Amino acid sequence: MLTLILLFLSVFGHVFGLPTTDKDFVAKDTNAIHESHNATILPRVLPIYGNPWQYDREECIWVRQFNPVVATTCTEYCMAGLTGYRSRLRYHIMMTGNGQDLDGWCENFKRRLMFKCNVDEPDFFNCNTGVAPLLTELETYVYDTWKGRVVTTQGINLRFDFHRSWPADAYHQCVAETIGEVTCRGANQRLGLRCLPVLWKAPPDQDDEDVTPIPPQGCLKDDQVPPSST
Repeated sequence: MLTLILLFLSVFGHVFGLPTTDKDFVAKDTNAIHESHNATILPRVLPIYGNPWQYDREECIWVRQFNPVVATTCTEYCMAGLTGYRSRLRYHIMMTGNGQDLDGWCENFKRRLMFKCNVDEPDFFNCNTGVAPLLTELETYVYDTWKGRVVTTQGINLRFDFHRSWPADAYHQCVAETIGEVTCRGANQRLGLRCLPVLWKAPPDQDDEDVTPIPPQGCLKDDQVPPSST
């Protein structure tokens, strides 16, 4: 999957746009984007627990104008529990940068996930930190005509667990929907939006538009899981 993302970046990594009539919004370089967008993070007091819901704040003006295409991968596996411990469902999500505030995306994802999947707050949640650090492979380079130069946008690397019994689709639908909802309105998910078991391989006649959930086939020990997924 990471190879697909890198191929995507080589083809779609440069996005060109034209300025809009909003003169008050000025695109920033990588560091300034993250600092200037802090005010657009949804405060905890706002009711995001309802349907339908879609993230669409000030920063999305820039996203739609210059970097509306993202590549997303979502994989999971059931980690076999040690003696006396329950199994855990481990998710790994990667998304190329689009200019959204990273901390805001991560926080909104967690809160929206709890509502969509009807679960408690994950006891393990690393988003661009810890065992899921920022990855340069997920950066995109965009020519910003408002600034007249190329800016870099960083992506999302997220790992989290479900630690209780899970439904037949292993939360695939609600996780995929959450990714789409916390990403700016109008974003084009170029690699689709589908969560898959880490060892699943698409059949030769697989329809690229197929989003049918594929549940995990039993639980795996650490040595059975690709290193990039643990």
